[in-house]
Amino acid sequence: MKKKAISILSGGLDSCTATKLALDDYECIKAITFDYGQRAAKKEIEAARFFCETENLPHQVISLPWFQDIIHTSLVDKTQHIPETSSSEIDLSLKADQERACKVWVPNRNGLFLSIAACFAESLLADALIVGFNAEEAVTFPDNSEKYLNSFTDSLSYSTLNKVKIISPTLHMKKAEVAQAAKSHKINISKLWWCYHGAENPCGKCESCVRNERALAICLSSRGA
Repeated sequence: MKKKAISILSGGLDSCTATKLALDDYECIKAITFDYGQRAAKKEIEAARFFCETENLPHQVISLPWFQDIIHTSLVDKTQHIPETSSSEIDLSLKADQERACKVWVPNRNGLFLSIAACFAESLLADALIVGFNAEEAVTFPDNSEKYLNSFTDSLSYSTLNKVKIISPTLHMKKAEVAQAAKSHKINISKLWWCYHGAENPCGKCESCVRNERALAICLSSRGA
């Protein structure tokens, strides 16, 4: 019998791929998407819902209206400019990457999401939380790192009686490897959403778009080689 897990699902490449990979060993009893007033909330929810319908997973959207009232990030505040970049600029300068990351940083977002999801996991007797961390973004977002995952898992061993753990099948992957895994597992990438904006189509200029589109291009070129 498979162990049970709850997925924190944004509808993007990483979280959907991590969830798909985790299904080999876990039964995902619920996927949670958070709406904290981010610009892309509607698109993320649509993408997550489509993925869950495809995989036959129960899906729940949790709104956090109070959170958007206390944070000051360009992901929420439309008066702020979301930084733009290009494939030739990212990973060229760590300082520049960190400066862009600061503009879209949401205070303790992963910590909040994990804590809420852990409440569900303990209440529903789930063994694990599935997250889509990756090695590439862990460089500028420390709450994507293995150290963070292990530290939070350690804290959950004290705060949950069933000692919920955090798993991330994409943890050691670069974005291109995540894209390859998504294609190999027949995830409909065209239905995912990774743009920081919530327009009809991805902007192609924010760092999330650039990293994901670069990863897909690498994936396609390697297949054609």
